[in-house]
Amino acid sequence: MSKGKEIDFYKLQQELGNAPSDSANVTATEDHVQCPYNFVPCPDHIVEVEDALRVTQDIPFRHGIGGQIEVEIEAHSPIFIPDPDHKENFFSLPDGQHAIPATSLRGMLRSVVEVATFGRMAPVNDHRFPLRDLTGWAAELYRRPMTMVSAGWLKQIPGQKYDGPDEDQSSRCHIEPTHWAKVGYPLLEKQFRGLRPGNPQPSMDKYKKFSGKDLDVTAVVKTLEEPTAQGKLRRLSSIGVVQELDGSKGTGEKGTVVFTGQPQRWDPKNTRSRAKRNDFFFHGNAGPAMPVSFAVRKAFSSAHGSSGEQHKLDLKPNPEWRHWQKILQAGGRVPVFFLADQDANVQAIGLARMFRLAGNLTVTAAAANAQGALDESCFDVAESIFGRVRKDDGLRGRIRIGMAHSQQQVSATAPVSVVMGGPKPSYYPFYLQQEGDDEPTTWLDEKGKAAGWKRYQVRETHHVPPLPEKLNKKMMTTFCPLEAGSRFRTTIHLHNLREHELGALIWALDYGQRQECFHSIGRGRPFGFGKVKLSIVASALRDVLGNSIADEALDRCRDAFRSWMEQRSGGDWGAWEKSPTIRELVATAISFPALEQDRLNYMSAKQYQNAKNDRRTLAPASQRLAHAGVTLPTVSVVARPDEEAMTTAGPEIVRVTVPPSGAAAEYQEAWDSGGFKGVSELAHDWMTDSGSEETIERKKVIEKWTLGLSRQKKSKIQDIIDWCKE
Repeated sequence: MSKGKEIDFYKLQQELGNAPSDSANVTATEDHVQCPYNFVPCPDHIVEVEDALRVTQDIPFRHGIGGQIEVEIEAHSPIFIPDPDHKENFFSLPDGQHAIPATSLRGMLRSVVEVATFGRMAPVNDHRFPLRDLTGWAAELYRRPMTMVSAGWLKQIPGQKYDGPDEDQSSRCHIEPTHWAKVGYPLLEKQFRGLRPGNPQPSMDKYKKFSGKDLDVTAVVKTLEEPTAQGKLRRLSSIGVVQELDGSKGTGEKGTVVFTGQPQRWDPKNTRSRAKRNDFFFHGNAGPAMPVSFAVRKAFSSAHGSSGEQHKLDLKPNPEWRHWQKILQAGGRVPVFFLADQDANVQAIGLARMFRLAGNLTVTAAAANAQGALDESCFDVAESIFGRVRKDDGLRGRIRIGMAHSQQQVSATAPVSVVMGGPKPSYYPFYLQQEGDDEPTTWLDEKGKAAGWKRYQVRETHHVPPLPEKLNKKMMTTFCPLEAGSRFRTTIHLHNLREHELGALIWALDYGQRQECFHSIGRGRPFGFGKVKLSIVASALRDVLGNSIADEALDRCRDAFRSWMEQRSGGDWGAWEKSPTIRELVATAISFPALEQDRLNYMSAKQYQNAKNDRRTLAPASQRLAHAGVTLPTVSVVARPDEEAMTTAGPEIVRVTVPPSGAAAEYQEAWDSGGFKGVSELAHDWMTDSGSEETIERKKVIEKWTLGLSRQKKSKIQDIIDWCKE
């Protein structure tokens, strides 16, 4: 790695993931990238709940815990939760009392539990982000496919709709391919008096000067390149240069002038200028109409808008696409450039010669590449505790968090005005793991891995940056936060939680008794607002029989959770506590020094571009802290539990009464003594004695048992499943 470059997440995981070191021993690195957030790297596997189908509100666990805990929330910096009706004011109840909605608290705690339990990154979606990089790190990756661009007319197919299972009822489209040629600005200015195509402007401003068929002309075209193929792509159009417009010599091709945007001013006197200096001329026919799939159409709309909605098209198109969308829906044609594969299937569409290329990698796929995929029939710990809602199924949570009420009269501070900004997930140097200095990993790479969970760095003090001189007021946000020192209290209601599950919640409240750590909540987190400390002030817990549980049980539950995670971390004892995931989660929750807080400011658009051109990524939070002179707290690994006690403890679920003898009773005894391993061994014993009169009963018992297993466990006992089916 070259001098001055930040360590990327891939190398961090490679170097530290297999042989975890003490979290306090983090080497400082040179830090050249300003950013208020960071990413917590995910582990290479998701920890699933083994007995997910047994998790329910209705059937109690043998050692289930219920009741409630009261939690105090103290603000260590000004805090702001917007009121839905008056977004500049703090959320308040009808009587005027300030409060924090339960949904805000629930989201804050669940996100920590999700990371700490090695859960799946959620919620994620199938968004695809475009790439258009002409001079940066990914310039070669972008330019390579763009040499195979074809041109054509995008049209709707009358009477046909997209109607697949993951599609909507938008009209189907196809592209009529055509040949294209560059037409220089001097020729355009000569042909169309008053047109100044070289001035910075969107394409729509050029079109405003014309109507009807004003742009249908005849041109003399010199063909430079014939259709060709390269790799997986095939170009259908020939490429040329227009020599003359309007066919003044009586010869030429009939076609249409097509305008695209002008990002920089073109000066004909500046021969060294790299500004765009031509528009285009579409002419002739390059083949039969080509259907556009819903996936390609959706990716095109996503690249030219900001809908952010799943399975929807064109909710919020950008101004250029909004202009053409109206024409398309009215039955007109839209000039587009596109990429096609060797079989002439449309792969990508754009509105410019060098268009924003929709990526092959979805957010969901990037997360799965980084940490593996969790079988949809299984749950991670956060889902099993807080519940989940899916299209086809769901699980009720066993935690209910109440609204947090203010404990004193606190006045709001003076209004604060800031500009919320920063790169979107399309900024691949931050949001995707980078594996080296040669070619970057972008959203074009189907094997790209997500950088991890995004979290804002906690600051020592809040900071309000000055507003820019040239301010677009639409980008400004104004709010009135409550003063630091504000206190709120909420009640968390628990139902049927096992010790390690309650321990996960308790661990999340204070990051495993790390006094240096804080949560952040509400608006203004990038600037240090909403820094809060959570503490348990009272508890009223009971076991499944209604007996009271002493407060000391909270410490036992916390350690039970830590022990439970160590057993599933995939390494030696202590691998979870010292893992990069836990280290970086803790690092983002530790206060960043006020003297160094400029490192947490957003960069300007030019600075982001320069960082990309210099091939710089975002340094891990622990290394940024080390560079600022902050040492992480020393890790204390939970004691390994007694192996014999772990074996004989048995599962913690209350089961229905089984017969005193027979296959079901044998199964129950094996499960009580050895869990999954015990019943697997018993099943293998039964298979060797398949001639027994009880074989049919045994198979029925095993079939019921295998219904609740994950795919991974089913693959381990496939011979048992096959035996049951015989």
